[in-house]
Amino acid sequence: MATYYLGKDAVVLHGTAGTTAATATNNTKDVSISLKASESDVSIRGSKFEKTATGMIALSYSWEMVYDMADAACAALHAAFIGLGPIAIKILDKPDGQGFDGDFCVTQFEPGLPLKTHIPLKIEIKPTLSSRDLAWVNDE
Repeated sequence: MATYYLGKDAVVLHGTAGTTAATATNNTKDVSISLKASESDVSIRGSKFEKTATGMIALSYSWEMVYDMADAACAALHAAFIGLGPIAIKILDKPDGQGFDGDFCVTQFEPGLPLKTHIPLKIEIKPTLSSRDLAWVNDE
């Protein structure tokens, strides 16, 4: 039988840049990951087809959370965004699972102001220059 995981079991952790994130970020919904490789045209004469080689990988995460500055994760993401500084983030597919661990910059911190519901907050993060490199971890 195939093994599968539900999104609700995924883990989002945050912490101080330069260290492994360890504080749970529970105020998140619908986390999306975007992985896209850059492309280089390596076509040669004599071929009828274009050839492509992949290069560096662009990674970003985005999600929505409830805007609540009393929430530690919301406040930490806000501080990183306003201060233009890094924040440690680790996102795993399940507790003790696998995923990326590294320091990220907050590229989007966008609260909405809907009339009839909570204030939603859109977050986007991307890897940033840091004393530790982004790593794929397997905590299983």
